[in-house]
Amino acid sequence: MIQGLVLALIGLVISPIWHQYQPTTAYLGYLVGLGFVGTGVFVQFTDLLLTIRRQRITGGTKRSIQACLSILVLFTFYLFMELSAIIWIQFSGSRDGLREFRSAYLNEKMHQFIPHPFLSYVSNPELGRVNKYGFNGRDWSMDRKPGEIKIACIGGSTTADGYPEKLEKQLARKFPDKRITVMNFGTSGWTSAHCLVNYVLNVRHFDPNYVVFHQGANDYKATWRSGYRTDYSHAFRSLDNPSLPVDWPLVRYMNSYAVLKWKYFEWKGWPAGPELNQLMMQDADPKRHVQKELLRITDIYSDNIHALIRLALDDGAAVIMMTQPYSRGNLNWGESFIPYMERINAAILTCSVKFQIPWVDLDSSLKGKEENFKDPLHLVDKAVALKAGKVATVIKRIMPNDQNKKGEP
Repeated sequence: MIQGLVLALIGLVISPIWHQYQPTTAYLGYLVGLGFVGTGVFVQFTDLLLTIRRQRITGGTKRSIQACLSILVLFTFYLFMELSAIIWIQFSGSRDGLREFRSAYLNEKMHQFIPHPFLSYVSNPELGRVNKYGFNGRDWSMDRKPGEIKIACIGGSTTADGYPEKLEKQLARKFPDKRITVMNFGTSGWTSAHCLVNYVLNVRHFDPNYVVFHQGANDYKATWRSGYRTDYSHAFRSLDNPSLPVDWPLVRYMNSYAVLKWKYFEWKGWPAGPELNQLMMQDADPKRHVQKELLRITDIYSDNIHALIRLALDDGAAVIMMTQPYSRGNLNWGESFIPYMERINAAILTCSVKFQIPWVDLDSSLKGKEENFKDPLHLVDKAVALKAGKVATVIKRIMPNDQNKKGEP
């Protein structure tokens, strides 16, 4: 009598385990799990019916068997609902939509980050593409291997977007005889203050030969809050991740429940969920003086990158600066964003001239080419490759003599 229950339990366990380790074939795992559940239900149901027919059962034993039959009926209903949901998902082309719903409902985007005591937050190392230090990419060694050239890319989401990985591939083609490691120290939402602290606490310990700095837009968020502080504590705080909804196991592992929940929200309206800015920033102040804060923030931005450059040069690294391209047609960040970005890019070029270090004026290269932008800041893949190519060109030019730090013409 126990065999059917064992089969059903195996079926219930297979699905979440399969989803955890083979997410790309999750629906095959659901089908295998349902096969086990269905077989177990059939075996148990048949066994109980035969037991009732062969023996004259009364009292508590009869009630126990009736309870088991009720549970089996529920299992059968569950099986029917799951199979129906899987068939609907497959034939209606709703797999991507359901995946997006699950991701949004379970706040998966928010759980891509974990709190950090000094950096507000870092990427979650439990995610497959994040290393143990909380950054995109494989684990890196702090020790430099013989002949290895290490390049540290520092910034926000426009660094985390993948250009360091493309840079490593392009440099490997340009220098097939050299061992080159490009480290992606970019994290979405980070300001110049985060980058400066990150350099001190993390980057310099990897002893990079080159440091590429590409960040500027996120400091603008500090103008959204009043009570200016040079450390940005008036605007930023430690990340506070949202808790999971109480029915998260059902949404994650039960297709029929997830589909019903998804369609309910489509009919009723999607509840407003937290955004990353809400979880890492202080409450906004509508009475803030934007222009006054803008001037203060761009000044402190300049101070932060000055400090970072000095530290990197003192550590013996060659520094490369890159301006921040931005869309002139997408004003989602407000009208004052454009004059802010003009000041930020001017500060980057001023620093490059002052310290006589090379720079890449990516903003001038992409200005007016709106087809290269997915939003006010982030680039399409072709433009990301262009970004990596420009940095590779500068590195190739200065690699024979790292002390010849001239600006890019």
